[in-house]
Amino acid sequence: MRKAITISALSAMILFAAIEYTSAQTDQTPKITTATRSRPRINVISIADFYMRDGESITGKMLKQDKNQITIEQLKDGAVITVTFSKREMDSRTLKTRKIAEHVYYTDLAEYFAARTWDFRDDPDDFIQAIRAYEKAKQSLVDTDRDETETIAAVDDAIAKLQADREVWIRETKSRAELKALEFEAEALKRMKEIEQAFAEGMIHIDESLKYVDQSVGDVREQNKATAQQLQNTTNQTNQRLNTLETGIRNNSAAINDIWTRLNIYFYRN
Repeated sequence: MRKAITISALSAMILFAAIEYTSAQTDQTPKITTATRSRPRINVISIADFYMRDGESITGKMLKQDKNQITIEQLKDGAVITVTFSKREMDSRTLKTRKIAEHVYYTDLAEYFAARTWDFRDDPDDFIQAIRAYEKAKQSLVDTDRDETETIAAVDDAIAKLQADREVWIRETKSRAELKALEFEAEALKRMKEIEQAFAEGMIHIDESLKYVDQSVGDVREQNKATAQQLQNTTNQTNQRLNTLETGIRNNSAAINDIWTRLNIYFYRN
């Protein structure tokens, strides 16, 4: 009996040691097996394409959808905006969704904004948007289990190039601003000289006009003086003629009275 127990205990010890050894070997290999057999994970997003009832085509990154509405991230007029569309206003039959890699979406977005730089309109915002999009693309690659070393390096190169371009743009913009300031100053000085010259010429014309006015006033005064003298002479002559006529009338009246008196005496005597 005692011998049987000893053999059983020995068998148990051997079996336990075998199990321990197997477990130790299994613990040393699972990571290699799992890493080689698991499928690499990649971040994806959904792109929604549909038409509104008025015929407008809509495309964007789908953020949320329920039975009543759909919310997308849309690129419009040089800006990334979030828009919610009611399904009553859209043609739901045209709604299609597709999966794309997240880093591809942000890389395309970055390239769009990078292409808009150097037009000297919204360049500061375009540089910022492009760099942010590249950084999101890089982060999406870093978060995956795939070996994206080359792609990440390419994104880093794109970011570095944009940052260098932005520094050049800042210097160029400063130079352009300084040049514009100098051009404005030169143009302002030119305009001031033109105004001063025009003012001087205007003053000459004004002086000439004033001289002409003074001369005209003098001429008018002389003419008025001559007219007044002529009027006075005419008045004197008229008065003289009236006086002569009055004297003649009086003389004629006296002669008529004398004749009338003599006729009365003549008829009275006869």
